[in-house]
Amino acid sequence: MREKGQVILFDLAIAIMVFLILFIFLNQIWVDNLNALQQQDSALEIQFKAVQVAEMLVTSPGKPANWHLPAETPVIIGLAEKNNILNQAKLNAFAAEDYNTLKELMQIKNMDFFFRLSGAQDLNVGRLPPTDASVVSVERIATLNGREANVRFSLFRKE
Repeated sequence: MREKGQVILFDLAIAIMVFLILFIFLNQIWVDNLNALQQQDSALEIQFKAVQVAEMLVTSPGKPANWHLPAETPVIIGLAEKNNILNQAKLNAFAAEDYNTLKELMQIKNMDFFFRLSGAQDLNVGRLPPTDASVVSVERIATLNGREANVRFSLFRKE
């Protein structure tokens, strides 16, 4: 009778060990998949926000429309007079504005950006992305002073 009890305890110990090994293995798969989904979600968020901000800058005059004047307090920044026609005074105000204020107005507080205008005029605003950052760049073509201008807006998070 005693040997039968020892066999049952041994079988129970083996069953518990198999269960724990299987549980740990499945838990690790779950955690890995969850991390992959979170990274994908983060990448999609950056892509969505980059497109949204680039469109806002190139197609919208901002809110208020004359936000670049000293008497006005900007709520939303836009660089356009009309759709895809950039305003020189707004570009100058954009370039002169504090980096953190721009991030706040573009609603990208937890990300960094780099804005590059080339063609009609060369203008760089923001921070260059580090080599280890996840970067999403959106390019738009607009008009500035009657000439074609290329707008490149890059949004990134340092990993």
